Amino acid sequence: MSSSPVIRGDVIVLGAGAAGLAAAAQLFRLGLTVNLLEARSRVGGRIHTVMHHSGLGGSSPVELGAELVHGKAPSLWQLCRRSKIRPREIHLPHLLFADGKWKSAEGAQKGQEILQGSDVDVSFEEALSRPEIGKKYSSAQRRFAEMFVEGFYVASSNQAGTSGLASMENAEEKIEGDRSFRIAEGYHSVLNPSVKDVQRRGTLWLNAIAKGVRWRKYHVEVNAVTQTLSPLPCFVAKQLVVALPVAVLAGH
Repeated sequence: MSSSPVIRGDVIVLGAGAAGLAAAAQLFRLGLTVNLLEARSRVGGRIHTVMHHSGLGGSSPVELGAELVHGKAPSLWQLCRRSKIRPREIHLPHLLFADGKWKSAEGAQKGQEILQGSDVDVSFEEALSRPEIGKKYSSAQRRFAEMFVEGFYVASSNQAGTSGLASMENAEEKIEGDRSFRIAEGYHSVLNPSVKDVQRRGTLWLNAIAKGVRWRKYHVEVNAVTQTLSPLPCFVAKQLVVALPVAVLAGH
């Protein structure tokens, strides 16, 4: 074990985004002690709301991260009810700026049609290159469908499989994922109850960058430093929950 001071608990959670906060809140409800470590100086992860204050004394939220609520996922809407928030539905047309003009874009719908018409699991790029797809859809429609898949699912079209994409499309249909909502109070307000719960228990560590993890059965140690590389106490627990984005994990 490190010679640093030690802070013990039942569970360590890495990452105070929506997933990490939800995990910590659930563990608290089970009566466990939790230390929640976040490398940034704020919580929320990809949810990042800042309040813009006008000269008239009012303020309005500006979303620097997640902005829209897509569909009616039960877990998210449960958080909204807990926060006494009612997302407001908005209607956004799909537009494409091409040749100096805004045009109606049907790529999202065409992408769904292509996925539904694929009877084997191939890459989306390969599906687009099939002769029957070329006959049915124009090159512009195929290109926008590809842009939609790569932008919405953050996946390269030559690696994203049609079976996996179709599965996500089906899951989206179950929660009315084609409907969009905005939270007038700011997306961060959804997390406020969980944030207050963690802060009230005094187990939230901001600016805590995990540098090393050592574990064995029912024992884990996390060494962390601040953003100025000052060492923090060694965190020790029985279990570790990693609630970090895949991209962060891949970078290490």
